[in-house]
Amino acid sequence: MNGLGGKKEGGETGGDPEAFRARPNRLTTERLELVPLTLDEFALYLSDVDAFAGALRLAEPPSEPDAETSAAFNWLFENALALDAASLCWSTLWAAILRSENRVAGFLCFKGPPRPLFDFLETAPNFKIDVETVAPDAVNGNAQTAETAVNGNAQGGASADNIVDASALTAVVEIGYGVDEAFRGRGMATEAVGALVDWGREREGVGAFLAETLTANLPSRRVLEKCGFQRCGESDDAFFWRVDVSRRATEKNGV
Repeated sequence: MNGLGGKKEGGETGGDPEAFRARPNRLTTERLELVPLTLDEFALYLSDVDAFAGALRLAEPPSEPDAETSAAFNWLFENALALDAASLCWSTLWAAILRSENRVAGFLCFKGPPRPLFDFLETAPNFKIDVETVAPDAVNGNAQTAETAVNGNAQGGASADNIVDASALTAVVEIGYGVDEAFRGRGMATEAVGALVDWGREREGVGAFLAETLTANLPSRRVLEKCGFQRCGESDDAFFWRVDVSRRATEKNGV
């Protein structure tokens, strides 16, 4: 199988990202290529990992997903079918390819395009977040008042006593990620998630990324903390996280 050639900084032989250079939204980090898959590539991964490796000219096939992960990926794929090419990055898999080995170290994804927080919570009732309400006169261009939002999202912990914050109605996106066991403990999840957070800061209209981790999954929790996420809610077995990526927040922090 053809390798991708090329060299990394310092002379280390690695994968030449030539095959991905023209791909929209492709990201590079110190060690990784983060590549949003096309629909054909996504379908190929779900059906035949060997053919998928050949199509992306990888050194070897990635690990096949377990039953639970496969079900989640198939759900994501069904959602991706309804999107146009410009929006596909929000519902496809992103392959994290380790250049030095030309192998898939893991996958990341967004669970749908950006949408207002309260809209998100209506369709994700298990996502327990302490919602900050918005005074009606603080909502610009949004007909949904704080009162309506609170009444429609009682399961999310919204309360009229919460702090007034216009960011409660900004568009949010939930992120998911996983690293194959062979690549764990090397900081790759932090590197990949951090790159997507930085990418999010350049997306017009995106206010925050959300994430969920099991309470027992300490490594995943540490990844989010290192990438600037803060805990914003919890359930019996999970923690929920948020990081603000809005341009308003970036400018406020002088970034």
